[in-house]
Amino acid sequence: MKTLKKVFIPMVLIYALTACVASIHPLYTAEDLVTDARIPGTWVESGSDGSEGSGGLFSPGNPGAIWSFTMDKDSSYKLTYTADSISNTFKVHLLELNGHCYVDFYPEDDNIEVTDLMIVHLLPVHTFAKVVITKDELRLYSLNSDFIMHLPEQQKTSLKHEATKDSFILTASTEELQKFVIRYAGEEEAFHAPRILKRK
Repeated sequence: MKTLKKVFIPMVLIYALTACVASIHPLYTAEDLVTDARIPGTWVESGSDGSEGSGGLFSPGNPGAIWSFTMDKDSSYKLTYTADSISNTFKVHLLELNGHCYVDFYPEDDNIEVTDLMIVHLLPVHTFAKVVITKDELRLYSLNSDFIMHLPEQQKTSLKHEATKDSFILTASTEELQKFVIRYAGEEEAFHAPRILKRK
Protein backbone atom coordinates (compact mmCIF):
# COMPACT_ATOMS: atom_id res chain seq x y z
CA MET A 1 0.00 0.00 0.00
CA LYS A 2 1.27 3.46 -0.87
CA THR A 3 2.50 5.55 2.02
CA LEU A 4 1.71 9.25 2.08
CA LYS A 5 3.91 11.74 3.87
CA LYS A 6 3.43 15.37 4.88
CA VAL A 7 0.43 14.76 7.11
CA PHE A 8 0.39 15.74 10.77
CA ILE A 9 -3.26 14.96 11.42
CA PRO A 10 -2.99 11.51 13.10
CA MET A 11 -1.10 12.58 16.21
CA VAL A 12 -3.22 15.69 16.63
CA LEU A 13 -6.41 13.70 16.42
CA ILE A 14 -5.21 11.01 18.82
CA TYR A 15 -4.14 13.50 21.46
CA ALA A 16 -7.05 15.85 21.00
CA LEU A 17 -9.78 13.25 21.24
CA THR A 18 -8.34 11.31 24.15
CA ALA A 19 -6.74 14.04 26.24
CA CYS A 20 -8.47 17.38 25.90
CA VAL A 21 -11.25 19.18 24.12
CA ALA A 22 -10.81 19.36 20.35
CA SER A 23 -12.85 21.63 18.12
CA ILE A 24 -13.77 21.62 14.45
CA HIS A 25 -13.93 25.42 14.52
CA PRO A 26 -11.39 27.93 15.87
CA LEU A 27 -11.95 29.90 19.06
CA TYR A 28 -10.95 33.19 17.39
CA THR A 29 -12.16 35.62 14.79
CA ALA A 30 -9.89 38.19 13.17
CA GLU A 31 -11.31 40.89 15.45
CA ASP A 32 -10.29 39.01 18.61
CA LEU A 33 -6.62 38.52 17.76
CA VAL A 34 -3.88 40.20 19.76
CA THR A 35 -0.12 39.84 20.03
CA ASP A 36 2.19 39.79 23.03
CA ALA A 37 5.90 40.49 22.76
CA ARG A 38 6.59 38.17 25.71
CA ILE A 39 5.60 35.00 23.84
CA PRO A 40 8.33 34.63 21.18
CA GLY A 41 11.32 32.67 22.40
CA THR A 42 12.16 29.24 23.74
CA TRP A 43 10.34 27.78 26.73
CA VAL A 44 10.93 24.57 28.70
CA GLU A 45 8.00 22.70 30.18
CA SER A 46 8.27 22.18 33.93
CA GLY A 47 5.09 20.19 34.53
CA SER A 48 1.85 21.26 36.19
CA ASP A 49 0.77 22.38 39.63
CA GLY A 50 0.73 19.52 42.09
CA SER A 51 0.34 16.68 39.62
CA GLU A 52 2.39 14.38 37.42
CA GLY A 53 0.55 15.44 34.27
CA SER A 54 -1.80 18.23 33.45
CA GLY A 55 -4.54 15.98 32.15
CA GLY A 56 -5.18 18.62 29.54
CA LEU A 57 -3.70 19.97 26.36
CA PHE A 58 -1.85 17.16 24.57
CA SER A 59 -1.92 15.22 27.84
CA PRO A 60 -0.06 14.09 29.78
CA GLY A 61 2.28 16.98 30.46
CA ASN A 62 5.85 16.44 29.35
CA PRO A 63 8.44 18.07 31.64
CA GLY A 64 11.53 18.93 29.63
CA ALA A 65 9.65 19.43 26.37
CA ILE A 66 10.76 22.46 24.36
CA TRP A 67 8.23 25.00 23.12
CA SER A 68 9.74 27.46 20.62
CA PHE A 69 7.54 30.35 19.48
CA THR A 70 8.33 32.72 16.63
CA MET A 71 6.20 35.59 15.36
CA ASP A 72 4.63 35.00 11.96
CA LYS A 73 3.95 37.71 9.39
CA ASP A 74 0.17 37.47 9.79
CA SER A 75 0.31 38.29 13.54
CA SER A 76 0.06 34.65 14.50
CA TYR A 77 2.82 32.54 16.02
CA LYS A 78 4.63 29.47 14.79
CA LEU A 79 5.19 26.90 17.53
CA THR A 80 7.80 24.18 17.22
CA TYR A 81 7.14 21.64 19.95
CA THR A 82 9.93 19.15 20.65
CA ALA A 83 9.64 16.15 22.95
CA ASP A 84 11.51 12.83 22.96
CA SER A 85 13.61 13.98 19.97
CA ILE A 86 10.49 14.53 17.84
CA SER A 87 9.43 17.99 16.65
CA ASN A 88 6.03 19.14 15.38
CA THR A 89 4.84 22.56 14.30
CA PHE A 90 1.61 24.42 15.02
CA LYS A 91 -0.05 27.64 13.94
CA VAL A 92 -0.93 29.50 17.14
CA HIS A 93 -3.28 32.47 17.49
CA LEU A 94 -3.50 34.58 20.64
CA LEU A 95 -6.86 36.17 21.39
CA GLU A 96 -8.52 38.11 24.17
CA LEU A 97 -12.09 37.55 25.32
CA ASN A 98 -13.61 39.59 28.12
CA GLY A 99 -10.27 40.24 29.82
CA HIS A 100 -8.86 36.69 29.51
CA CYS A 101 -6.28 35.55 26.95
CA TYR A 102 -6.44 32.26 25.07
CA VAL A 103 -4.27 30.44 22.56
CA ASP A 104 -5.68 28.43 19.67
CA PHE A 105 -3.48 25.63 18.27
CA TYR A 106 -3.78 24.21 14.76
CA PRO A 107 -1.44 21.61 13.21
CA GLU A 108 1.16 22.52 10.61
CA ASP A 109 3.54 19.67 9.96
CA ASP A 110 4.86 17.35 7.27
CA ASN A 111 6.72 14.54 8.99
CA ILE A 112 4.03 12.04 9.97
CA GLU A 113 3.40 9.13 7.62
CA VAL A 114 -0.03 7.61 7.06
CA THR A 115 -1.53 5.26 4.47
CA ASP A 116 -3.91 6.45 1.78
CA LEU A 117 -6.81 4.67 3.52
CA MET A 118 -6.05 6.22 6.90
CA ILE A 119 -5.87 9.78 5.63
CA VAL A 120 -9.52 9.88 4.53
CA HIS A 121 -10.59 8.97 8.08
CA LEU A 122 -8.79 11.83 9.79
CA LEU A 123 -9.55 15.49 10.36
CA PRO A 124 -7.37 18.40 11.50
CA VAL A 125 -8.72 20.02 14.67
CA HIS A 126 -8.23 23.07 16.83
CA THR A 127 -7.34 22.89 20.51
CA PHE A 128 -7.25 25.88 22.78
CA ALA A 129 -6.26 26.92 26.27
CA LYS A 130 -6.59 29.88 28.57
CA VAL A 131 -3.13 31.40 28.95
CA VAL A 132 -1.53 33.43 31.71
CA ILE A 133 1.61 35.23 30.51
CA THR A 134 4.41 36.67 32.61
CA LYS A 135 7.94 37.65 31.64
CA ASP A 136 9.42 34.23 32.41
CA GLU A 137 6.43 31.87 32.56
CA LEU A 138 3.50 30.70 30.45
CA ARG A 139 0.63 28.78 32.02
CA LEU A 140 -1.72 26.91 29.67
CA TYR A 141 -5.11 25.84 31.06
CA SER A 142 -7.00 23.59 28.65
CA LEU A 143 -10.76 23.11 28.78
CA ASN A 144 -11.92 20.09 30.77
CA SER A 145 -14.27 17.79 28.84
CA ASP A 146 -15.48 16.19 32.11
CA PHE A 147 -16.72 19.60 33.23
CA ILE A 148 -18.75 19.97 30.04
CA MET A 149 -20.19 16.47 30.28
CA HIS A 150 -21.37 17.01 33.86
CA LEU A 151 -23.08 20.33 33.24
CA PRO A 152 -26.88 20.40 33.58
CA GLU A 153 -28.41 19.24 30.33
CA GLN A 154 -29.72 22.68 29.37
CA GLN A 155 -26.26 24.24 29.69
CA LYS A 156 -24.45 21.31 28.07
CA THR A 157 -26.60 21.28 24.97
CA SER A 158 -25.79 24.95 24.40
CA LEU A 159 -22.31 23.83 23.37
CA LYS A 160 -22.67 21.51 20.40
CA HIS A 161 -20.42 18.47 20.53
CA GLU A 162 -20.12 14.79 19.77
CA ALA A 163 -19.00 12.37 22.46
CA THR A 164 -18.35 8.65 22.69
CA LYS A 165 -16.85 6.57 25.44
CA ASP A 166 -13.33 7.38 24.27
CA SER A 167 -13.55 10.71 22.48
CA PHE A 168 -14.99 14.20 22.66
CA ILE A 169 -15.06 16.82 19.92
CA LEU A 170 -16.75 20.21 19.75
CA THR A 171 -18.84 21.04 16.69
CA ALA A 172 -20.07 24.39 18.01
CA SER A 173 -19.49 27.54 15.97
CA THR A 174 -16.80 30.04 16.92
CA GLU A 175 -19.49 32.35 18.33
CA GLU A 176 -20.89 29.57 20.51
CA LEU A 177 -17.41 28.56 21.69
CA GLN A 178 -16.63 32.12 22.71
CA LYS A 179 -19.87 32.50 24.65
CA PHE A 180 -19.09 29.30 26.54
CA VAL A 181 -15.50 30.13 27.52
CA ILE A 182 -16.49 33.67 28.52
CA ARG A 183 -19.24 32.28 30.76
CA TYR A 184 -16.96 29.80 32.50
CA ALA A 185 -13.61 31.61 32.33
CA GLY A 186 -13.57 32.06 36.11
CA GLU A 187 -14.62 28.51 36.96
CA GLU A 188 -11.58 26.57 38.17
CA GLU A 189 -13.28 23.23 37.47
CA ALA A 190 -13.79 24.16 33.82
CA PHE A 191 -10.05 23.89 33.14
CA HIS A 192 -7.33 21.36 33.78
CA ALA A 193 -4.30 22.11 35.94
CA PRO A 194 -1.91 24.19 33.83
CA ARG A 195 1.02 23.08 31.77
CA ILE A 196 3.75 25.41 32.99
CA LEU A 197 6.45 26.67 30.64
CA LYS A 198 9.60 28.45 31.87
CA ARG A 199 11.64 30.73 29.63
CA LYS A 200 14.90 29.10 28.61
